[in-house]
Amino acid sequence: MRAGVRLVLSLNRYLPLLIVAAVWQILAYTPVRAEGLLPTFSDCVVAAWGLINHGGLLFQLGVSLLRALAGLFIAIGVGIFIGLGMSYVPAIRRTIGPIVTMTYSLPKSALIPILFIWMGVGNAADITVAVLGAVVPIIVSTYEGIRNLPLQYTRSAQSFGAGKYHIFFTVTVPAILPFIVPAFRIALAFSMVIVISAEMVGSFVGVGQYTYNLGQNGNYDKMWGCIIVTVVVIYIIDQVAAYGMRYLLRWQ
Repeated sequence: MRAGVRLVLSLNRYLPLLIVAAVWQILAYTPVRAEGLLPTFSDCVVAAWGLINHGGLLFQLGVSLLRALAGLFIAIGVGIFIGLGMSYVPAIRRTIGPIVTMTYSLPKSALIPILFIWMGVGNAADITVAVLGAVVPIIVSTYEGIRNLPLQYTRSAQSFGAGKYHIFFTVTVPAILPFIVPAFRIALAFSMVIVISAEMVGSFVGVGQYTYNLGQNGNYDKMWGCIIVTVVVIYIIDQVAAYGMRYLLRWQ
């Protein structure tokens, strides 16, 4: 009985994806589609399998993931540092705060051509744009987490004779984790999207450039297959990040 309930819940969870696949398959056989631009979903899946086995798709995807993760880890370090500085040093908050506010709504993809001019085509520009895309959510979450820290937490620790470093690691860090950890997940998605966008604009390797070249050469089934695999991989990484988030916050 319980196994049947779990099966039904799993089907309900993935039902929207099945509906999208079915609609895609139907549209590919109707005049609604542009001629040749929308292959059937089944053809795209077959093409994706071929790219995985013989087309080097996993290598291209791995390059993009490494760039995105490198940018993410740099953004986490820089973002937490700036967020802490804004929380504890008023001068930093007055200086950096307006810049963070202005860049929060700025489309980071608009910076891609500028970075290519300054840094050239390659890993440096791609990783830098990933940092810019991921760092703002980390800064804001760190700052908001400390700002919303109840004052009685630190006062209670001080009443027991705890020093400032002990308070920071045993009181402040656990209290702000519910703010920061979800931001990691958001920043991961931002960094991956912006890296793929940068690769499409100018790069010699990476899943963005790989997908763009397939479309330019008219291999639309392979292009869509590449997109499907990329989306699935990003979804898996997101679910792993969600599991890690629940594990870190299991004490809540």
